[in-house]
Amino acid sequence: RQIPDAQEKAKDLLTEALRKFKSQGQKVKVSETQYELGQCYWRAGAYDEARLILEEAFKGLEDRDKELKAKIIIRSASVEIWTGKYYRAKQILEEAKPFFDSANDALKGRWYGQMALVLDKLANAERNTEYLDRAVIEYTPAIYHYEQAKHERYAAINLNNIAMLLYEFGRYDDAHEHLDRAVRVLTRLKDDGLLAQVKETRARVLLAERRYREGNRV
Repeated sequence: RQIPDAQEKAKDLLTEALRKFKSQGQKVKVSETQYELGQCYWRAGAYDEARLILEEAFKGLEDRDKELKAKIIIRSASVEIWTGKYYRAKQILEEAKPFFDSANDALKGRWYGQMALVLDKLANAERNTEYLDRAVIEYTPAIYHYEQAKHERYAAINLNNIAMLLYEFGRYDDAHEHLDRAVRVLTRLKDDGLLAQVKETRARVLLAERRYREGNRV
């Protein structure tokens, strides 16, 4: 009960903030609040509402509002991924590619990571090795740009994502290689939560290789 109640409270507060910002003519704050409200609807599974309010948020911005525009684009693609509309998500990201080309490393990392995730989903949905290879290609610059932006946790998450995809297609040696890199990063950062996720992926790979004792130990 607590989580739905908190979501409803958040929506109420954001709706009130939206009303006040509109009355004050603060366009950027209106878009920022709509973006947060769109996230609330997305988390609640109200995807149609999330789409509509994210579209409205984007319309109110100018070219100089690059970071907020980027966040809205990424969240819009996320909505389509969660509803299984992978080609629509892919289209959103492809159309926005020129916009992200001139962005900072953190935003570039988000674009490449999101595109890789879409291709990852398509690879699994269609069992298509072409999408598998393209997903790996897109994950690689995502990791690079996150490293350049000093967002090492996000880099490790993408390494784990690649490893999981490679595992699902039976490329176990390659999966281990990416997991090794993720473990080194997260061990240094002392991030036990993400490290546990990486170890869980490692266990899957080991069990798939019939290395049961090692898998159970991990």
